[in-house]
Amino acid sequence: MVPPWVEAAEAADNSEPTAPATSQVSVAPSARFGAARRAFGDFIASGAKGRLRDGLGHYASRGLGGSATAAKRMSGTARRSATLTDALAALSGVAPIDQATATWIQSSSLVGRPTRDIIDSIVAYASPLDGSQDAEASQRAMTEALADLLTEQPQTDLFNLTEEAIDWILGRFIGNDIIYRLELDLGDRIHKRAKSFSQGVRRMDEMKDYVRQVVAVEFQRTPPSSRPSVSREATSTFSRKLIESVYAVFESYIR
Repeated sequence: MVPPWVEAAEAADNSEPTAPATSQVSVAPSARFGAARRAFGDFIASGAKGRLRDGLGHYASRGLGGSATAAKRMSGTARRSATLTDALAALSGVAPIDQATATWIQSSSLVGRPTRDIIDSIVAYASPLDGSQDAEASQRAMTEALADLLTEQPQTDLFNLTEEAIDWILGRFIGNDIIYRLELDLGDRIHKRAKSFSQGVRRMDEMKDYVRQVVAVEFQRTPPSSRPSVSREATSTFSRKLIESVYAVFESYIR
C-alpha cells in the first residue's frame, strides 16, 4: 500500500561487503567528490536549494559513477531493508515467519522488554555489524527510522504494525542510509562552510528532509503493494530499484 506519509516534493526541487571492509570508505577516488563538496559547501553556507540539488547531482553522477553503480554499491542496504521488513512483519503477524526470523524471535524474548531494547534487537538482527562503516551507517539509519516512527506516532505498538507503518519505516530507513553514506564519502569538510554550529545542523536537517522527500516520491511511484508477494527477495529487489531511481533523480539535477 502507498504509505500515508508520502507527500509530493517539488518537481524541480554495497554491494554489501562479504568480509570486514575497513578500507571500504568510498567506492570512488576522493577527487571525484570535489564538485559535490563545493556545491554542498555552498548550500551549507547559503541555504540555496539549487546548490543542494547540484551537490546531489554531482555526488550521484561523478562521485558514484551513476545511479546504477550507486544502487549496486548499496545492494547491502537493499538486503538489510528486506530483513528489516521481514522481521517487523513477522513480529506483527502480517507475514509468514521464516526459520531464521523465528529463531531470532524465540531467542530474543522481546515481549515485555523496554522499547529501546526491542529496537536494538531488531536493528542488530536486520543489520549486524561486520566491521565496515557501511554496516554502522545502516544500523544508525535503521535505529533512527524506528525511533522517528515512535516519535511521530507515540501509540505505535512494534508488535502490531500495519503494512503502512512497515512501508513508512522502509522508506525512512533507505532515505537515512543514503544520507549517512553521503556523509561518509564527503567527510566533514562541507560542514566547515557553516557560519555556526547551529547553522550546520540546520542545513544538514534540510538536506535530510529533501532526500527523504525524493525517496517518498519515488516510493509512491512503485509502492510495495505492487509486489507479487511479501518476501525478502521481493523486498530486496524493490528496495534496490527504489535506490536506483532516487539516484537517477539526483543525476537529473545536473543534466
